[in-house]
Amino acid sequence: MLLLDGGERSGAYYLVGYAVECGLKACLTKDLQAYQMPDRELSKGFIHDIAKLAQFAQLDGARGLNAQADYDFALNWNVVINWNEESRYTDWTETQAKELYEAVTDGNHGVLPWLRTFW
Repeated sequence: MLLLDGGERSGAYYLVGYAVECGLKACLTKDLQAYQMPDRELSKGFIHDIAKLAQFAQLDGARGLNAQADYDFALNWNVVINWNEESRYTDWTETQAKELYEAVTDGNHGVLPWLRTFW
């Protein structure tokens, strides 16, 4: 919120989306032990695509069920999947940055609180 309050809307947009990416990667790697070589299949996670990371983390089913039960979560997910690594090169409006921030952080329907239940 500090970036948004400081007028850094594009930086806020990019970084809040990156938080979701990191959350998904936490779900992908939760079973790895220190110094353990990851399975070759895990290298699929070396991407920045939110929807594909959710698939690789095997969260599509849970996400779909949650979206059916929680319309606001479904709306938030649809906002979040539009983020990508190229977002850092776009000049986002304050409205767009706040919309993504709320979609990610909403305590009852946000994507990040939902992801935390899986890592």
